Amino acid sequence: MRRTLFVTDLDGTLLGPNGRLSPNSASLLAQAMEGGAFVSFATSRSWRDAMEALGSFLPNAPCVASGGLLVADPAGGPPLRDLRLDRSTAVAVARAFMDSGVMSFVKCVAADGRERILYRELRHPGQRRYASIGDGRFLRVDEYESFILSGGSSVGESWEPALIYTVEEKAAVAVVMDRLAALRRQGCRFEFLSFHDPYTGHEWIEALPEGADKGTAALFVKERVGAARMVAFGDGANDLSLFRAADHAVAVANAVPELKAVAVEVIGPAADDSVAGYILRMTR
Repeated sequence: MRRTLFVTDLDGTLLGPNGRLSPNSASLLAQAMEGGAFVSFATSRSWRDAMEALGSFLPNAPCVASGGLLVADPAGGPPLRDLRLDRSTAVAVARAFMDSGVMSFVKCVAADGRERILYRELRHPGQRRYASIGDGRFLRVDEYESFILSGGSSVGESWEPALIYTVEEKAAVAVVMDRLAALRRQGCRFEFLSFHDPYTGHEWIEALPEGADKGTAALFVKERVGAARMVAFGDGANDLSLFRAADHAVAVANAVPELKAVAVEVIGPAADDSVAGYILRMTR
């Protein structure tokens, strides 16, 4: 019998208010996997940040990170799907952020998976908070173009641009999104979206490679594990592609209205371990 794949967003959906998987949710998910469920996540977090948030819990199916850029197996091994921005597109997108008066981060990835996050300055409290994690990935630069086009050779490194993004106030979102939309109309091929941060109240804006979205990546996972059906869980606007790809879409009670509008059902809030409890019930 072909099994069901359960794909859940992390922040505001599976994780608790502290941004970590609760011991109760971890136990419920482990029981569900023992009962035959495939469990996966689809998050805008980086792979490393996502795995840290899960603690010792290890999903039994490939998972999606960085908004659809990356699909990998939590058990290890090379990425199963790993997308990059064209260098000239990355330069144009970075300029669009700058022309909007908004500082952006440029995430670059080396062939071995190591990340480098470029930034010019930190204007917004959310940007300073994000860059303060101090894990060695962040590099301040005077300008982006030469670093993106050279692939980091000027600092003795080699990488490709993967994601351009920022965290800002809601008022800045429309200006940036309009600039990015205009760039798309000019023929630049990339995806872009914005979504709410459930922890800080700020807004994230992301520009990703063409084809990089949670829904497309989750369908890749569904096919890879041979699941008959995919059930998706989410809370934010960046989960819309995931919901469109799913056979059954479930929003948590704290989800934004536009996601609830396309959900098949709404369950309890993330803080109550609602997603893990739902998955276990569906496997019994």
